[in-house]
Amino acid sequence: MDNQAQSYNEETNFPIEEGGLYYLTFLSIDIAGSSNIVKSYSPDLVSDVLYGFKNYVKEKVEKFGGFIWEWEGDGGTAIFTSRDTSNSVSCGIEIILYLVLFNNLISPLPENINIRVGINSSEQVFYADEKKMDMTAKIIADDIQKQAAKGNNLVLASNVYERLNKKIKKHFRKLFFEKLGLDLYMFEKQKAVDFEYM
Repeated sequence: MDNQAQSYNEETNFPIEEGGLYYLTFLSIDIAGSSNIVKSYSPDLVSDVLYGFKNYVKEKVEKFGGFIWEWEGDGGTAIFTSRDTSNSVSCGIEIILYLVLFNNLISPLPENINIRVGINSSEQVFYADEKKMDMTAKIIADDIQKQAAKGNNLVLASNVYERLNKKIKKHFRKLFFEKLGLDLYMFEKQKAVDFEYM
């Protein structure tokens, strides 16, 4: 979906210091099966869906103290700077749980979109330009999102899980993902009815 690409690096002043050392949490998000949506619907309709989805995600990210670092077409990366990863994970959970409202009230598509969310973190220096950044943690977040987060779900790296508060931890199930060689934690949506993230 490169024709829909838009880089936030060209239009946004990021709310953290260039060259500053932070504990960065990367939230990677994507619409699953977006290529089928592009093939099935008009460019104008697809554009409306992507624009609405980007704003939906941006609103949730900013609510929990993060910012969109990059976005292309149907997905992108948000960054959070707290050493407590509860805000970034709460954001991911809210994006998943409120997706039903996006699909029914915001998206013009006659079908529901499905999304994937992966989260990883690392202490490192922040640069707006990804060419200057150590991209290792971000790439792992992308890999978790693309390979482990199936069917409208959220998957965390172990370093993200370890920094969560106890209330949030109880809603995740540990799994070893052999393809990536990592211990990961998957959000158990069936327990979401009693979910308390604050």
